[in-house]
Amino acid sequence: MSEKLSDKVISIVEEKIGEYPSMIQSGWYPLDVVMSLIDRGNKEIWYNHFIDKDVVRFEGLIQFSENSTYIYYKKGSETNTYWFVVLTNEVGREGVMFYLNKIKNQKIKDLPWL
Repeated sequence: MSEKLSDKVISIVEEKIGEYPSMIQSGWYPLDVVMSLIDRGNKEIWYNHFIDKDVVRFEGLIQFSENSTYIYYKKGSETNTYWFVVLTNEVGREGVMFYLNKIKNQKIKDLPWL
């Protein structure tokens, strides 16, 4: 796997939804998908951004559902695409799968290891 999810991100989510959250990796998406998550009122609870004339989003953690689902995103190293990892418990799985199916037509490319 060429991308790695930080243990700290996993710890943050475990504090919110319980130990051993399920992880769903979901290909590469454009920045528009990240922004639509935030614009829908979901909170970005942690992030790593560079701010100059514009904001460059390197990675972040979005609270999709407070008690069940968080979405981590990370910018591709050479592109303006973002890798998504959904961290969820049993309660949030169905809702986030519905969301992922809704945005699958915006996916830029599949994960290289699939």
